[in-house]
Amino acid sequence: MTTIQGNFTVNGVAFADWFNQSFRLTNPKIYSHLINAANFATLMEHIPDFTGKQEISLGEFCGHFAIMYNETGGTFSVIREMGGPKYMFEPTTWGKVTYNKAPNQLAGDQLKAWGVIASDTDVEAWNGSVYPSNASPKVQQAALRCDFYRFRGYGFNQLTWRNNYDKCMQPLLPKPIDEYTEEEFENTIKDISIACKTFHNFITQSGQAQKAISDLEKGDFTAYGMLVSGGWVSYVNNKYVPRAVGIYNALKNAQVAAKEAYAIEGMHLTPQQIKHIQQALINSGNAEATKIINDAGGADGSWGPGSESAYQLVGKSIPELLRAGGEAVNIQNTNENAVNPIAGMSTAEIKLIQQRIMNAGSSIANNGGADGHWGPASQKALDILKQVYEDLTKS
Repeated sequence: MTTIQGNFTVNGVAFADWFNQSFRLTNPKIYSHLINAANFATLMEHIPDFTGKQEISLGEFCGHFAIMYNETGGTFSVIREMGGPKYMFEPTTWGKVTYNKAPNQLAGDQLKAWGVIASDTDVEAWNGSVYPSNASPKVQQAALRCDFYRFRGYGFNQLTWRNNYDKCMQPLLPKPIDEYTEEEFENTIKDISIACKTFHNFITQSGQAQKAISDLEKGDFTAYGMLVSGGWVSYVNNKYVPRAVGIYNALKNAQVAAKEAYAIEGMHLTPQQIKHIQQALINSGNAEATKIINDAGGADGSWGPGSESAYQLVGKSIPELLRAGGEAVNIQNTNENAVNPIAGMSTAEIKLIQQRIMNAGSSIANNGGADGHWGPASQKALDILKQVYEDLTKS
């Protein structure tokens, strides 16, 4: 039986690359998101945290993957539910309920207890399900600590509601959740270890949950989907199970192996920079290294076992090979998940990128800041960042 202990390869290709470049294309409607490869690799280092096991079966991986893929949109990052306080406060036409109801405490009762509001009219409004948009900025800011907003979707399964936070997250925190300020709380729960252990606490909190996980080992995903989604039948039947079954069947018929640690990991190199390194290996004078690279497809910007073998034969460092390929060297080798790869850029180029990112922030800062309202300034900032990302990642 195939077991998963960390990041792995499929038919010799890193899982995220195989998924993005090959498997996803077989059914793009079901697998609508690309995977963030760096975040996925980091998550796979935390298998013991989110499963309680050192290794998991192929079925367990597919079951967890299908949930996390959906809830993070393929980013595999520690994210919060999208939307501002108004979105969390009100029900939607497609079925999301208001979060301003039990088992959460009502916002009006909380704001009154904190001395933020006093009148019965205000309490009634904040205890309802239509967001009081006419409330003062001071009251709206205080409301961000209320349950309807604090206990919104979180992490790899979008954990929601006070009772679930109390059971699954509170044991991991050094002090009671209610004692955290809004900013302090958000900064604390960004930690991937907390997110993974919170996920684990949720999926193992009952005998029913344990049974659902044992079903995953047999390739039966329905019970687990119902557990994690809160019984959302249409989602389980139309999205979750097809995703889990599809990838399970593909992996069962593939060669799955532990991913080798490559020399370039953590350097966040662009495909163009990898091409420079591969070309330098071809031109190194080592005939065996040249043959290995050429047999693997040449300088194609994709680093795999062939490139790694050639690199080991030549015996030069990555910065040396970049220089030999004509690239300026400015490698950031870090365990952090950098979003934009800047390795190999000159100082002047990095300054330009930084200035463009600052310009994006200024667009929002000069138009009310992070006020929960999406307008032209927010869209402009997003467009700037999208263009920066495209410029950095194009080959």
